[in-house]
Amino acid sequence: MSSVGIIANSLAGKDIRRLVSQANVVSNQDKSNTLRRVFSGLLTMGVKKIFVMPDITDLTRAAREDVQDKMDIEILEIGRIDQAGTSTIAAELMEQNNVDCIITLGGDGTNRAVAKGIKNIPLLPISTGTNNVFPFFIEGTIAGIAAGSYAVSKIEKTELLLKSKKFEVLINNKIEDLALIDIAIVNIPFLGSGAVWDTNNIEELFLTRSEGMNIGLSSIGAQIKQLGALDENGLHLIFDNKNSENSHILVNSPIAPGKIIQSKINEWKELVPGEMVKIRKEFRTIALDGERTIEIGSNDKIEISLSLDGPLVLDVKKILSKTNIFNIQENNKYL
Repeated sequence: MSSVGIIANSLAGKDIRRLVSQANVVSNQDKSNTLRRVFSGLLTMGVKKIFVMPDITDLTRAAREDVQDKMDIEILEIGRIDQAGTSTIAAELMEQNNVDCIITLGGDGTNRAVAKGIKNIPLLPISTGTNNVFPFFIEGTIAGIAAGSYAVSKIEKTELLLKSKKFEVLINNKIEDLALIDIAIVNIPFLGSGAVWDTNNIEELFLTRSEGMNIGLSSIGAQIKQLGALDENGLHLIFDNKNSENSHILVNSPIAPGKIIQSKINEWKELVPGEMVKIRKEFRTIALDGERTIEIGSNDKIEISLSLDGPLVLDVKKILSKTNIFNIQENNKYL
């Protein structure tokens, strides 16, 4: 039976960067309306069941009411709601239920949390966060149609998927976390508010993607070397925040909406998949996809490695390019 998972982060698009830049707030009403359109697309394509991650604002309530008695809806039982690990737990449960794909509403951080909980289930990420390099800017109805078409498809589905990259963070030789887009080594020894918006605090930056069309830390790398989602390599930048004479690259980049700042880069290199980079710093924090997440202790051995085994992503353009996705019946009659 075809089924789709829904993971909508009610907290996405509301962090402190709204106070330090001109980033807009994505309201829960906007997210709810997007979900109604997603459910409409899924229903039209014939998806039989939807698994929903619960959240404290009940974002999917209106969408569930729209399809009441037309689809089987299951709200997952999760002990903790709207916490850091909720999306990861929901993704794990959806994989256990063998959903065909998962639709996410959030930014890079939301999708990073989901990626930690899945192995083989592909994602269709809808952008509603702050850093939106990984997710798509796609209308909800179209997202629902694409995900629904994929879920009910009878053809070989691997041809409808794209691979993505990720960074793995190893602490004392053990993989402890991951990032989908960027990792920043920050010279602040505590996590605090989490968000990174001042490059004066960044000592090193790792990027899986660096494209000129994106806002965020990845835009810094885009001024040096542009790498897309399908390029195998990544980037490693070393910053100079001590105003030394060694700074030989000055980069102006939009690290947040309306916030363009200059960064000083000492050196940079492309990273190849499997390459391991050691972080020889103490009393720093590691920001994963824009959020300070890991505190580096004095005895920690930190290594970062680029991997091509990131989450699978629906190739929406290819799915929608297939003819007759609405199962139109031709009868050779004309009006």
